[in-house]
Amino acid sequence: MKNFILILCVANVYSQTLIDNANYSVYITEYQKSANNTLKWLSKDDGSWKKGNATFSFADTSSELKAKVWMAMTNENLLIHVIVNDDLHTSNQNNENLWRDDALQISIDPEGQGSGTMPANTRGAVGADDYALDVALTAKGMIVQRWIFKGEFKPMQLNQNIANGIRSEKDKTTTYTISLPWASMEVIPAKYPTMGIAIQVNDTDKDAKQQKRISIGGGWVGTPTPGLCEKLAYDSPKNTFASTDINQREIWQLGDKASALISVMSPDAVTLQVYNSIVKKQYALKAGQVNRILLNIEPKNELQNYDISYELINNISGKRIAIGNITAYVPQNTLKELTTRLDSITMANKSNALFCTHLQSVKSLCISEWGKLQMYKNQNFALRNETFKFMLNLNEGFKNKSGLWKTYLNADASIIIAYISPRDKSLQYFALDLPKDWDSTRAYPLYVELHGAGNPHYLSGLSAQLGSAASALDLLGYTSNKTYMQNQGWGYHIMPFGRGNTRYKDIGEIDVWEAYQKVHNMFKIDEDRRYLYGFSMGGGGTWSLATRTPDLWAAVGVFAGGLWNEKPKINIARNLTNTPIAISCGDKDFLYQQNVQMKKLLEKQNITPYFRVQQGMSHTYPDTVQEKVLTWMKQYVRTRPSSFTFIADKDEHTGVWGITMNRNEADSGVPELTCNITDNIVKIITQGTSGLKIDLTDKGLKMKGNTIVYWNDEKKYEGLPKVIELGTMNKDMWEN
Repeated sequence: MKNFILILCVANVYSQTLIDNANYSVYITEYQKSANNTLKWLSKDDGSWKKGNATFSFADTSSELKAKVWMAMTNENLLIHVIVNDDLHTSNQNNENLWRDDALQISIDPEGQGSGTMPANTRGAVGADDYALDVALTAKGMIVQRWIFKGEFKPMQLNQNIANGIRSEKDKTTTYTISLPWASMEVIPAKYPTMGIAIQVNDTDKDAKQQKRISIGGGWVGTPTPGLCEKLAYDSPKNTFASTDINQREIWQLGDKASALISVMSPDAVTLQVYNSIVKKQYALKAGQVNRILLNIEPKNELQNYDISYELINNISGKRIAIGNITAYVPQNTLKELTTRLDSITMANKSNALFCTHLQSVKSLCISEWGKLQMYKNQNFALRNETFKFMLNLNEGFKNKSGLWKTYLNADASIIIAYISPRDKSLQYFALDLPKDWDSTRAYPLYVELHGAGNPHYLSGLSAQLGSAASALDLLGYTSNKTYMQNQGWGYHIMPFGRGNTRYKDIGEIDVWEAYQKVHNMFKIDEDRRYLYGFSMGGGGTWSLATRTPDLWAAVGVFAGGLWNEKPKINIARNLTNTPIAISCGDKDFLYQQNVQMKKLLEKQNITPYFRVQQGMSHTYPDTVQEKVLTWMKQYVRTRPSSFTFIADKDEHTGVWGITMNRNEADSGVPELTCNITDNIVKIITQGTSGLKIDLTDKGLKMKGNTIVYWNDEKKYEGLPKVIELGTMNKDMWEN
C-alpha cells in the first residue's frame, strides 16, 4: 500500500463529471503545480548542463564555505553537479558515518507531494517515493550511502560508480557529480509535475566545536520536513509512460474527496474508462503531451466507503495499458470495523484471559490514537495519515493471523499489554512474548529488551507485528518483524514502549519499571534469571538502568549503546562489580568509541566485561550478534554477593539488595555504601548519607536466623531478619 498523500495547490483548469448519483459523484480535474526552476530534460548527458548559471547557490556568510548546484535529467538518471568551496574538505568516514565529516547530504522527493506545499513545521515523509543519501569523497574514493528509501529508513551503501569527485587544492574546491538512476528510486519521472530537493554541505574542521552546515532546502536532511524542500518543475518529457497512483483515500468529513492521479504520455490517443457496478464512462486523453488528471470520488450525503475502477486503453492498438481501483475510505468506519472485530474475537475467546487482554489493549490504544487524531487531523497531515495507515493495516491483520491465539503461542507476533500508568494515568503498553511450550504454572526467566530509536508513533510497532503487511520492526537496527527472543522463546520477553524516543530517561524509565512490575504481577518469574539488554538507544538505556539497579539482573547486555544519559564526572560503573555485563559493537559503528569508553569505565573499577567487536559492522543489530551475547548472558544466575558497593546519583535509585541510603543534597549528592557479609554478620560502611533502611528478609539481604548489623563500625542491631531503619531517613511529604 502506498503512503497516503495530501494533494494541495491543484489548479482546476477544468472539471468534468463522469458519474453522478444520490450518494456520490465521480469527476476529473487537471493536476498542476508550479515551480520557479525547471529541471531540464536532456536526450543524452553531454555535460552541457554543468555549464552556465547554477540551479542553486548558497553560502556561509561567516566563512569561505559556499556551494553551487547544477541539476538536469535524462530518461535514465537524475543529474546533480555540486562545486563546494572549502579550505579543507576531507573525509575519513565510512558508510553511515559519512555525514560526520565533510560530505553532501541529499534528499529527494521525486514526486513532489510535500515540497513547498506542506507547512514548514510538519515533519514526516508524505510520499512513498522519498529518498535520502550521503555522498563523500574519502581516501578510499567516493562512497554513496542511502538512508531513506520509499519513505522508510533503509540504510544501504550504493554503487559508488553513480558518483565521482575531484578535489582541487589549488582552487580549494571539491566537485561532486552524481548520476542517480530513476530506477533506483522506483519512480517514473514527470508523472508528477514537480519534484523536491534538499542539498546540504557538511563541513567538519579539525578543531571546530561544531559541524558547519549550509543548504538549500531543509527537508529530509535529518528529520523529514518536506515543506522545506525546494521545488523544481519537470521539463517536457522525452519518453512514453502511463501511470496511476492513489493520492488520497480518506474521507474525514463531507466535502473531502478521494483521488487517484492518472498520468499518461503517449504518441497515440488514449481513452480513460471509469466504471462501477452499474455505469461505465469514457474520457479521451490527448496524444503527444503529458496528461495529468485527478480522478475524484466525493460523497454527497453520507460518509461510507465507495469503490471505483478505471483503465486506460490505447485507441490505436486497443490494448489496455493500465488498470486501477480507488476506494474512498472513511477512517472512522475503519476504526469501528476494527474495534467491532476485536470485540467479536474477544467474545469468542472469553475464557482466554491473556488473549482478551491483548485484544482489548490493541482496541484501547487505537481508540486513544483516534482521540489524538482529532486534534491534529487538520494540522499534521503526515501524522494523521500515518495513524489511519496503521489502523487499516491492523484491521486487515486481525482478519487473519492476528485474530488467532495460536499466532501468539507460536511467537509469530507479540502480545500487547496496555495499562494505565500509575504515574500520570496515561495509557501505555509493552510487548510480551511467551516462552516456548508455555506453561502458566511454571516460573520462567525474564528478558527485558529496550528498543532502539525509531518511529515514536504508538501504533507503529503494533502495525509491524500485527498488521497484514508484515514489515521490519520500526526500531533502529532490526531487519525483520520478529525479535531474536521471539524466535528463541527462552523465557518471558518484554519490550516496554518507553514513551518512544525518550532515551529511557525520566518518564521513559518509569515506563520500563511499570512494565517490569506488571509482568511480575501477571506471571511467575524466576527472579534469579532476569536479563536486561538493548540496542542503540536501548543499549544506552541498558547501561543507565543496569548501573543503578545491578541487583535485579543475572546479566546485562549493551549492544552499540551510548553514554548520553551519564554525568561524566561520576563513574557509577563500580555498581556493576557483581553483575556480568556484555558490550558488543561494530568497529564501523558511529557509537564504537562510546562502547570502548564503557569498557574503560568498567576496567577502572577492576571489572572485566565480555567485550565483542564485530569487524566491519556498522550500526546494526543482526541475530548472529544477539545470539553470541544472549547465549553468554543466560549462563548466569543472580546471587546475592557477600561483598558489594553502590553509589547513588539519583533519588530513584539509592541502594541495592534491600539497603537504601538516605540521599540528601545537603549531605552529598552521591552517597556511597560498601557491604560485607560473613555468616550472620552484616557490616556496612557509608559516606554522604545520614540514614539507612535495611531489609534483612528474603526480599533484601536474604539473611537467616539471628543477624548482627554494624554501621560504620558500630553495632546497630541484633535479632531475626526484618526491615530496620538506622540514623535519619527523610520522609517524602507525599507519603502517608
